[in-house]
Amino acid sequence: MSLPTVSIFYDYFSPAYKAGGPTQSLVNLVQHLEKDLDLQVVCRDRDHDGTVLDVVRDAWVKRGNSRIFYAATAPAKAWLRKLPVSDVLYVNGLYSPRFNLFPLLFAPARRKIVAVRGMLHPGALSQKALKKKLYLSIWKSLGLANKVEFHATAPEEAAFIRNYFGENIRVWTIPNFPKSLSYLEPMPKQSGVVNLVSIALISPMKNHLLILQALASVKAQVHYQIFGPVKDAAYWELCQREIAKLPAQVQVTYHGDVNPDKIADALSQAHVFILPSKSENFGHSIFEAFSSGKPVITSEHTPWNGLQDLRAGLNVAIEHPASIVEAVESFAAMEHAEYEQWTLGARKLAEEAIDVASLRKAYLEMFTQSNN
Repeated sequence: MSLPTVSIFYDYFSPAYKAGGPTQSLVNLVQHLEKDLDLQVVCRDRDHDGTVLDVVRDAWVKRGNSRIFYAATAPAKAWLRKLPVSDVLYVNGLYSPRFNLFPLLFAPARRKIVAVRGMLHPGALSQKALKKKLYLSIWKSLGLANKVEFHATAPEEAAFIRNYFGENIRVWTIPNFPKSLSYLEPMPKQSGVVNLVSIALISPMKNHLLILQALASVKAQVHYQIFGPVKDAAYWELCQREIAKLPAQVQVTYHGDVNPDKIADALSQAHVFILPSKSENFGHSIFEAFSSGKPVITSEHTPWNGLQDLRAGLNVAIEHPASIVEAVESFAAMEHAEYEQWTLGARKLAEEAIDVASLRKAYLEMFTQSNN
């Protein structure tokens, strides 16, 4: 008996990694489901920054139990129409004509599911708003929302989708598969000193500038390490100007992008992970920090709230930068014994937050349910 065929479309897939969370979400999904489904992925032959990948291009490449097509030129209408009929077309994102809109219009499939990937969160819509408004107007003019199903990764995201496209659309709400790291023994911690780390795209959505502005008011000794590719050069210029103004006891080191298999090394040199994002529909780097035993300072606009009660981190109000100052000072003041309890709280949150077996069952239900 043949397995159900799921054709996945997204601009970037491993070994690409510089587009951040959506790529990691798909890599994790494929790893968990490829034995139960016939998965084929269509993506670009380059990374988010234009770096050409060391892959065979314009041909189906076997990878594990799945097949990947690294396209040197974006799939066009004629090519898409020649694809065998899939049981499910799984399109990731809303704004890429060649990897979102064209597959929905021209790729043959019995069902079509769109993973929104946080793109309808108000914080996300506020970035490049005119461009996104144009794309979404095309969606509405074509009536696409009534011809597809949607995948949200949290109830809040499902509400954003329905608010935009209407209450009568079908939305599957299933969290992302996470990537869990091994617990890292806490690095020594003394009162008055804290090492912070961020691993994320450098863009306004991730709020690096807000962190740097807050650090200007922190009295403790801070070493802040930043990992991630620059997505917005003008925004990074503002960050660099802020770095130049920081007091002597605050040191900032930018390392550039980091390969996914080096994430644990990056985390090992920090006490606390910090990323007060304007929005996250999951936050893979946040989960990886928890799993490694790093408490997290993040905003109230992610799925990870109530952190203080769990002794896993602190949620801050990004509308009030002083709350970031207070959070950093709080961790800086800790001695090692107290800090170690927070590392254990972070690890416990990661262990209890995700039931992989239940996730796998939910995804298989979404991908194998008939249209009836």
